[in-house]
Amino acid sequence: MRNLFRICLLTFSMLVLAAAVASADPVLKQYRAAMMQWYPKIITGNRLSNPYVIAFDGSHIWVTNYTDPAGSLSVFNASDGSPATSFGTNGVITGNGLSDPDGIAFDGNHVWVPNYNNPGSVSVFNASDGTPAKSFGNNGNITGLNNPMGIAFDGTNMWVTNGGYGVTRIPVLQY
Repeated sequence: MRNLFRICLLTFSMLVLAAAVASADPVLKQYRAAMMQWYPKIITGNRLSNPYVIAFDGSHIWVTNYTDPAGSLSVFNASDGSPATSFGTNGVITGNGLSDPDGIAFDGNHVWVPNYNNPGSVSVFNASDGTPAKSFGNNGNITGLNNPMGIAFDGTNMWVTNGGYGVTRIPVLQY
């Protein structure tokens, strides 16, 4: 029964993928690179320092570096894996409260990063250029954040796990 479920799921996924590829919808075509192309290039080097979590924003691949020494983000062009050198310093973003970034999520405009070793802090960056948009939480404007780790976006809210202390909801439009 389990194998039948896997086969059905795989078949459904392939049908969705084929529909996206064949579609004239420009939004669906935008994601073809992410869905259809596998790059044999392995990204290594000084732009990565203990890479931990990865996210895709439609154009770029964002990677959290857990210790660098406080933490950083590496940004790569999804089309070919090359560093997005216009972001930060040659594709590496630091500052804006980053401290052992333990998760990453994209909300359509911004990349949100919970900072485990900056208890109660979440850093937000503009996805278009990597500039800081906001850093909040540890100054008391978000209650319930405590060693934030994982993060997910549901279309309206960011949901953040708190190192064994529960889950916090952050309404995106509020910020």
